Amino acid sequence: MQVNQYAPNVVQGMLSLLKNCPHEVAHLRRDLLVAARYILGTELRVRFIPCIDQLFNEDIFIGTGWTTRDAVRSMAYSILVDVVHHVRGQLSLNHLSLAVQLFSKNVHDPTLPVTIQNISCKLLLNLMESIRVKTEQELTVSANPGLIVGKGTSQYQLVKKKPISLLWLGSVVMCLYNTIYW
Repeated sequence: MQVNQYAPNVVQGMLSLLKNCPHEVAHLRRDLLVAARYILGTELRVRFIPCIDQLFNEDIFIGTGWTTRDAVRSMAYSILVDVVHHVRGQLSLNHLSLAVQLFSKNVHDPTLPVTIQNISCKLLLNLMESIRVKTEQELTVSANPGLIVGKGTSQYQLVKKKPISLLWLGSVVMCLYNTIYW
């Protein structure tokens, strides 16, 4: 039996379980997140890309209950960091933007453990390269609709677009540097 043939059902089933799990039952949500860690640790993680915005929604992934938020936040964020790190090259700019918003918020959240803040910073630094590549691809394709961006694309074709994305990346790096070291 092939797991891939049931992958859409696994994705929808896991999201339904997270949505329908009672918000105040912390041990159930913790068990669901442990199962999610195993599922998202396989090649099925790519199947979650179309609905990754639902995983970025804290009310769905962590829950809204006070006890649940307190008990499973760290585990939930470490799972999300792992997933986003592995699929970052395949995420759209909109999904990358949602990831930057979520993990930037984690960096500034004093209620999270330092380890979660640290891995959030590391992920944000790793996401910058994906954002730069996606931005260059979108700018190049929008300027030249017939151009196919791939391995054969010359770096010289992208020279005009780089200063904008490098300026943006530089400002993000400075913000992260100030957050970490000040």
